[in-house]
Amino acid sequence: MIHSDSHDTNAEASRILALAEAQMKSSLQEGHEGIQHLSHCFNTLTQNHPELFQPLTEAIVALQFYDRLSQRMEHAISTIEQLGSLMNENHKIEPDQWQSLQASVRQAYTMETERQMFDHILQGNTVNETLKKYQHNLTNQDGDSENTEVSLF
Repeated sequence: MIHSDSHDTNAEASRILALAEAQMKSSLQEGHEGIQHLSHCFNTLTQNHPELFQPLTEAIVALQFYDRLSQRMEHAISTIEQLGSLMNENHKIEPDQWQSLQASVRQAYTMETERQMFDHILQGNTVNETLKKYQHNLTNQDGDSENTEVSLF
């Protein structure tokens, strides 16, 4: 976490909002890519077994993408809500309040990639830099359970 004696409230708010933006954008991109891949696989499979199309599509899409996307979107929404509350309650937000918010946001993340994205944004990196690093890390994962495991509600 960033510790500084002189806090620029707008810069801190911008970083937290940038984190939320990065989470939403990356979640949507993952969902889009996954759906494209599944669509291609199912088209190939259902050419030989058309009766399998509907049940397979419903089950896989519902389990893998909905859960992951909804978890990440909930984290981003929670971040925005916490920041909004903090800003509405305080004319000047103290460093310990920022640190508390940052700790609360980071603690809510269940995936390591979310925590890495959090750290990267709070180090002052832009959303685009963070997303590039995130995509690079996803590409270089080899069998990480986070990339293949389905987490149900």
